[in-house]
Amino acid sequence: VEGKLSEPFIVFFGHLFIPTMICLAVAYGMIILRYRKEFDHNPVQVMPERPHNPRLTLITKISIAFLIFLILLKINSSFWPAVPYLPFSFMAVLSALPILLFSR
Repeated sequence: VEGKLSEPFIVFFGHLFIPTMICLAVAYGMIILRYRKEFDHNPVQVMPERPHNPRLTLITKISIAFLIFLILLKINSSFWPAVPYLPFSFMAVLSALPILLFSR
């Protein structure tokens, strides 16, 4: 998909962040008002389960951390021209590489 926005994060934070937060707050309030009884009950106790494959869990955490790093790099490339331009498709492929290369 080809978009015409050169700096989508800057456009979002500059123009759409406040309306988005207002809409999310309104939606949350409507859900709370509509389902008040469901929120009053005690939450279900969930026992955390240990990962079945600790190696794959580590690889996934590395991949997610790498994706967050690439997103921050993309945001910084808007402010500093010395940082190379990263297309979103390139970021997705790079962040998936640890899982593709090191999982069995």
